Amino acid sequence: MQGFFHLTTKTQKTLGMKIRMKEPRAYFINYVAPMIRNYLNCSTCDDLECSKIKIWTAPYKNTKRTKLLYSDDLYSYIIILERNKNDMYIISSYLIDEPGYLQNVLKEYNKYKKSLNY
Repeated sequence: MQGFFHLTTKTQKTLGMKIRMKEPRAYFINYVAPMIRNYLNCSTCDDLECSKIKIWTAPYKNTKRTKLLYSDDLYSYIIILERNKNDMYIISSYLIDEPGYLQNVLKEYNKYKKSLNY
């Protein structure tokens, strides 16, 4: 239940409480399943016009989280997954709409890609 709550709500930082967002966060919930189902195809897809989903892992506390990012000129959307034993759980997903946040996410992704190239 907590995972679903986080998919449809955002913490109001000035009040420090969860508030239910009527838009636009909850509208993107239908994107989660198709992105998770199809992201493995992105590494072999030949569509050069596609923005493709960026996929990487990032450390978080005592584990690693898998992140999926779709970004184009209209919007940027991220899904965060975490493995627990043999299962993957959705930790969060949201529209990236805060100024500068996409640049931070892309910086994390580029750091990950650079680490793969040694």
